Parts: sequence; structure tokens; C-alpha cells
Amino acid sequence: MSSVPRLFQPAKVGNLKLSNRIVLATLTRFRANSAHFPTDFMVEYYKQRASYPGTLLISEVTYIAPQASGMPNASGIWSEDTPRRPGAGEPGLPVPFAFPIALSTIPNDVPRELTKDEIKQYVEWYGTAARNAVLGANGYLIDQFLQDVSNALTDEYGGSVENRTHSAPEIVDAVVAAVGPKRTAIRLSPFNGYQDMRMKNPVPHFTYVLEQFKQKHLDLAYIHTVTPNARLSAMPEDKLIALGVCRPGLHYKLWSSRTVITTGAYDRESALKVAEETDQFVSFGRPFLANPDLVYRLRENIPLNAPQEDTFYLPMNERGYTTRSQDSSSSRSYRRAGFERGGCQSIINYQLSGARHSGHVG
Repeated sequence: MSSVPRLFQPAKVGNLKLSNRIVLATLTRFRANSAHFPTDFMVEYYKQRASYPGTLLISEVTYIAPQASGMPNASGIWSEDTPRRPGAGEPGLPVPFAFPIALSTIPNDVPRELTKDEIKQYVEWYGTAARNAVLGANGYLIDQFLQDVSNALTDEYGGSVENRTHSAPEIVDAVVAAVGPKRTAIRLSPFNGYQDMRMKNPVPHFTYVLEQFKQKHLDLAYIHTVTPNARLSAMPEDKLIALGVCRPGLHYKLWSSRTVITTGAYDRESALKVAEETDQFVSFGRPFLANPDLVYRLRENIPLNAPQEDTFYLPMNERGYTTRSQDSSSSRSYRRAGFERGGCQSIINYQLSGARHSGHVG
């Protein structure tokens, strides 16, 4: 039996060979320029977090088309050149949404409902974007179609569990057709309360969603799940027990023979425990933002830098993004081990906009 904790043992995701089971979670931080191009300090940001070789990095939100965007200074991948065009919610291009339901925080800002033809177009855009990049797939708009709190449609995309589930498999089909299942993944967050989401009982519905993927796409690279313990997903313990949900979680139980990445307020101790007991990968958001050498710090049990929340969403600003320090012993450790920096695997996370929001929480 290996003396190395499973969290730090080599593993594989799709066709990617990794040195550990720690993952950079998707973190949208608005550092792209006004034309949705990545900036030099975005390159530096990922370079810093690639300091521990063989670590999986999932990018921030990357929009698949101008019409599918909703946030300024988020990167886009709708063409090789990604020319500047108005994004959804900007002048001349109204906000799209699964159903015209306003957020409780901005009740007068009612989004525009997508037409059936537009839904089909968005599915095609996913395939086009997939051909432009290595990817991991998850999307706000997908979640809007899935959940009954945001989808009150009465056609084939709304109403029953089966109908609300139509769009997600269609999009995954398009991405798989473009780049193959081993380079395709999806992130699901049934317990997330952000943007007025979270069904009263998401368990039956998301169980059905995963069953659909199991029938058609057993060889997806991974399922990325946000646990009920995550920030903005927290639910009372008695509620979780009543729903039959607890760690290791709903998605792990349904996808346990395949790769699962779990996100949700993990620290070193809980990450070691879940990896050891379930073989899941564990992704970190805020700790990775504050600690570019997070994998090394977790491995060596070095205290972590605290996140600087006032810097999280500063458009085109390096402060708190590429200015956090690394432990001085980390680079010496890599050299002793014979590692070269920058040997990580990256996955582009592109998605449709949640459309109604003015920011992304991660």
C-alpha cells in the first residue's frame, strides 16, 4: 500500500495523465479585455497555477458566441480571432434566457426568452467552440433549462423532467461529435442558490439527468459536481438528510465507477479524506486564487494565503490575481524532483451565459 495519500497519486482524466487529484476550479474573474481576448496577465495567472506539474486546470467561463455572452471582460472563443462584437446584455443585443423570469434582486430586468430555433443554434455553437479548443463543458443556460425554478416552458423544452433535460444531452452530443467523449465533460450544481436557482428537491431530476448521460456517454472525461456544502449551496443538515444527500454526494453515487471532480468548501483534511475514501478529484477555487502553488502547499501542509475578496472581480486588474506569493521552497522542491514548470494539463470551460447576472461567483 502506497504511503503517498491518494490525493497526490498519479491519475487519469479522459486522455490526460495527471500527477495528482487536485484541480483548479473554474473561476471567472473578468480579466479579459473589452474584445473578450485573454490578456497577458491571464496567461501569467495560469502559468503560475501550472507551477506543480501534472495538475488539471479548468479555465474560467469562455463564451461560445457573442449572443451567448452576458458579462464584459470574460473571454470568448467563437472564432479563431474572436473579433469584438456586442455581447448579450450590451447595447444592441438583448439578454437571452431559458424563460423570461427576472431575478429577485433586479425584478424589473426581465430577460428575453430564447426561441426554439435559437436553442438549436446554441447547440451548434457549442460544437463550433469545441473545435476551437480543448474543453470542459458546463453552462449557466443549461442549468436554467434543467431546473423548474427557471424553466416554465410548456413545449418540448419545459414541463416534465424529461422535457427539461432535452437541451443538456443535445449540447453534450454536439460537443462529443466535435472533439470526442474523452475531451468532453459537464459541470452540474443542483444545490446552487445563486441567481435564484435551486429546486425544492433536485435529487430526482438530476438523478434522471445523469442516467441520460450514462445511457449515451459513459466515457465522458468527467462529471464536475458542486456539493451542497459549497458556498452559495449550503443547505441545513436536516434538509440534506431528508433529501438523502450527504458527502460523497449525489453525483458520486451515480457516477462512481467513472471520474468525478467534486467542488465545495474543501480544506486539506477534507480533500485528503474524500480522495482516499472515494477516489474523487477535488477542485479548489478561492484557495487556488490566493495560492498559486496550492498543490505544493497542500502536499507539504504549508499554511495558505487568505483570499482577498475585494480583488475577486476587478476587470483587467492584476491585483490579487497574479500578485499572490508562492512559498519560496516550492521551486526548489520542483528542481529536486526533476520537474519543469508549466507541465500541467488545461481544459477550456466554455458555456452559455446565465444572462441575467452581472457577475460570476466562484
